[in-house]
Amino acid sequence: MCIRDRYSVWAGLLATHVDDLLGGGGGKFEELLGKIDKEFGFGSQEWDSFRHTGKNIKKNMTTGEITVSMEEYVENLTAPRITNERRANKEASLDAKELTSLRAMNGGLQWVQHQLPPDLAYSTSVSQSNVSDPRVEHLIYAQNLIGKAKEHKNFKLVFRSHDLNTGGFVAISDAGLGGHQETAEEGPVRSQGGYLVPTKLLPDTGSVAAFLCWTGVPDESEEWFAAASPPRRSRSPMRTTRCSI
Repeated sequence: MCIRDRYSVWAGLLATHVDDLLGGGGGKFEELLGKIDKEFGFGSQEWDSFRHTGKNIKKNMTTGEITVSMEEYVENLTAPRITNERRANKEASLDAKELTSLRAMNGGLQWVQHQLPPDLAYSTSVSQSNVSDPRVEHLIYAQNLIGKAKEHKNFKLVFRSHDLNTGGFVAISDAGLGGHQETAEEGPVRSQGGYLVPTKLLPDTGSVAAFLCWTGVPDESEEWFAAASPPRRSRSPMRTTRCSI
């Protein structure tokens, strides 16, 4: 939820997860929290350094940087012991208990890669797809993934303080067929495409966006690149905000 004052200036942000709230803002934001607390009653409140849904969130009150990590959560991921006898027959199907262990490992890895380290995303997706025909080799694969996650358990995301009037952003979409249209001559386009949109925000004059695209067919990419030049301008009403977590 985006919180604005009566002049439509950002005053804070508030997000929910089940029965937890996470947000930041200034005086108006704290005033809103007070009203929510009065109405529903908070079990507890923590500021600037706390754990939320497995993530350690900490704000540097000098620089404004917010650091997010998951050391304890990753360290607590568990993998079952796989006997040498089972390892010797990697093509063997999993029994019910082993399948439950595989699902549990996949669930833990899914939460970690969704929150922090993107390098686990592909391998976790592969491991999740293995449950359709689960075998011992898949159990070993997931076990190794947990080991990899623990090797890099100190991975952190750092969100730095920026002036939104002079900053910019880059939006990247996943590859997929949703952005392609069918043609009368060739029917549906069967290539995959991804999109990269680097944008520079310019105060008072609007923003400049450069649209790039790549697909599985070279000719299509050339057509998209030609259509994307020169960059197009659009008005940008974004304003500077500060959030205190």
